[in-house]
Amino acid sequence: MRFLAPVLLLSLLFAIASPAIAAEHRGTCWITEIATFENRVHIRCFTSSPGSFSSHPGSNLPDPGVLYLAVDTAKSLDFANRVLAIAETAVQIKAYVSVIYESDTSQNPPGCLTADCRKLTAVTLSN
Repeated sequence: MRFLAPVLLLSLLFAIASPAIAAEHRGTCWITEIATFENRVHIRCFTSSPGSFSSHPGSNLPDPGVLYLAVDTAKSLDFANRVLAIAETAVQIKAYVSVIYESDTSQNPPGCLTADCRKLTAVTLSN
């Protein structure tokens, strides 16, 4: 019993001290809007009705209702500029982008609504 109490205490402390690992989601996006604001940049992914990404071949985000993917310019200005460059290129050449975004809405950039927006963590343009 004396051995069990310290192990339980150590386990509890480790659980409290460990940060929660938020899930990242992956998908494809047909960009229909690129916007820049004072505090963020965002892209909007195609949908013919709210939450319906399957209506456009190749467009697919796992969270129903997520339309916007955004980057906080105060925290990641260089990344925001790279996102804009890739997004503009994708729109010009009419290509999809692959995206990775944070599912935890507490990580959303300023102005990114929890109902339809998530923090963008990666974007890829492939041919």
